Amino acid sequence: MRALPLCALTAAVASSAWATEADSPKCLLFLADRVGWVDVAAGRMPTLRALPARGAAGWCSPATARPMTRLRAYATLGAGNRADGPERLRAEPAGQGARVTNVAEWQAANRHLPYSVEIGSLGGALHRGGLKTAVCGTGGLDAAALLVAMDERGRVDYLGALQNVYSRADLVVLQGPEGSPEEADRGLAAALALRREQDLLILLAPTPDASDMVALAPVLVLGLGFPPATALTSRTTLRPGLVANIDVAPTVLRFFGLPLPPSYVNNAPMTAAPPGLTAGELAAFEVLTRRVHEARRLFIPLFTAWHLVVVVAALALAWRPVIGVHRARRLRWVPLSVPAALVVGYALPLVQRPGWPVAAILAAGLAGTVLLTVAVARLCPSLRTAAAVVSLLAVLLIGGDVLHGGELQMRAVPGYAVALGGRFYGLGNEGTAVLVAAAAVLGGLVVGGQVRPVPLACVLLLLAAVTVLVGAPCWGADAGGALLAAALVVAYLVALLARRVRWWHGLALAAAMVAAAAVVVAADLHRPPDEMTHIGRAWLRITGEGPAAAWEIISRKLFTSWNVSVASPWALAPMAWVLAFSFVLLRPRGLVARWLAVVPGLRPTAAAVVVGGLIGWAVNDSAVGVPAMMLAFVVPLVAAAALSVAGGEGPDAARD
Repeated sequence: MRALPLCALTAAVASSAWATEADSPKCLLFLADRVGWVDVAAGRMPTLRALPARGAAGWCSPATARPMTRLRAYATLGAGNRADGPERLRAEPAGQGARVTNVAEWQAANRHLPYSVEIGSLGGALHRGGLKTAVCGTGGLDAAALLVAMDERGRVDYLGALQNVYSRADLVVLQGPEGSPEEADRGLAAALALRREQDLLILLAPTPDASDMVALAPVLVLGLGFPPATALTSRTTLRPGLVANIDVAPTVLRFFGLPLPPSYVNNAPMTAAPPGLTAGELAAFEVLTRRVHEARRLFIPLFTAWHLVVVVAALALAWRPVIGVHRARRLRWVPLSVPAALVVGYALPLVQRPGWPVAAILAAGLAGTVLLTVAVARLCPSLRTAAAVVSLLAVLLIGGDVLHGGELQMRAVPGYAVALGGRFYGLGNEGTAVLVAAAAVLGGLVVGGQVRPVPLACVLLLLAAVTVLVGAPCWGADAGGALLAAALVVAYLVALLARRVRWWHGLALAAAMVAAAAVVVAADLHRPPDEMTHIGRAWLRITGEGPAAAWEIISRKLFTSWNVSVASPWALAPMAWVLAFSFVLLRPRGLVARWLAVVPGLRPTAAAVVVGGLIGWAVNDSAVGVPAMMLAFVVPLVAAAALSVAGGEGPDAARD
């Protein structure tokens, strides 16, 4: 990036004959990189510390289209959508302002995205509305801030000191010093001295962390419509205290009464509602999410490796017994530690504190997994009962969390990372996978291998309730999860009742998925506009814009799924794992059929989970993560059953 010192840029600036009226409302966007609420709570920013009581505060997801860089973060603010871009930015003085000379490169870099991104759309909308933009800095100024205020041609109207441009421009982007909370606070104090009651002040850290470019950023708004001591939110997040960086541009345009460009995917200006958040509360959650994100980076490979090692070792010992019968019986409980780890991972936020380091989080998860595995091994009389207990705990934990707002989803290591911006409310794809798989295993083990009307009716009621919980916009808001769950119900009935798979079974499965989608969409469309989720908004786009909007949504999901699949060479191992076990469990033969018979009801349950997982792979953008999480409840149970066979047990020994 080419740096543009403020003194060099303002050398060509002459006195202007044009000035806005003194009483016209203005928007001041104060950008302070590399600061957080932790700095505020530590007393390094006393000016900012007093502001949450005067306005609306919260956290902001700083996600961009690709792995975040500083330039892409600034471009996203100016585009109103997650933007991509080259690694460099070139600019030059132009009249009283400046012009980005390689804006065509930035526009070209966003054409490959599966959704519309208009670089400079914020400045362009302001210029079309007859308003002016300005960029200034508290010390030196580099070109990154131009990406926020420029129009589609790269033009910014004014550059100069804050005192000089504030009376001329309508939108003033004030860039604070990078990585210096004390200097940023002094710059904020200078901005507050110029701000009038009718002006809107938005404070944001576009890139909150230098070491890890994925962290929640501080955000605060002062002005009309943002009462004192309130928390920010938006239609993007539907969660108090949380907004996204793509909500900044709609907020600015709404303040000036201008229409939003069609590329603004959510049309979601920030709003405020009580109760407010103190600087200490804001800092505590910022630290918590950062630690959880760091723990997640270690948990995923460790959990995957443990899953592979335990299952492969158990199946190898069952295939070629080299241990005694008694040892095999004792080791059969070890595979249950895999689903137990997921249960503990979702339960850990109930006891976790913001100050826990990553090592403490992982150690607590390990200890909880061991305790839960030992407890079910000691207290449950059979493998079937133990698996049912672990599955029941998962259903109660995740289902109860969804009914109470999904707080655990944000704080749990297996949950979703709000800083990444993939999910802000409801159930994440992985959470849906765990909930549906656990419900299927629980129901299948209750029914067992014999078709009994009353247990079967109870299980179908359970699976129907889980489908509603997953798909309902007021709870899970996961349309792909509702399709997955509906397909699983049909697959379970076919595997349990039918001797052979017929063509009309596929039609029944497709009809169930269509019905589930229709119910979810209809339910969301009947909600108030401010509460409507992405499901209803997507349907309104499709009906309003036609096939082009539908293809954009589909291609965006495919694009995300592909990026997840090729993000790391390690992703190939889960893909091979899922495909191999899907084939084996759908067509069990020989030893596999014998292992499945040890636990009554496991064979149709395994087939249903495989079908549901493959459907989830196809309709969700988490790629192989969905079937992998679902199989984490089934494959270890098969491995435990294999060790039971090696220990001399048969189907009768597995019954309660």
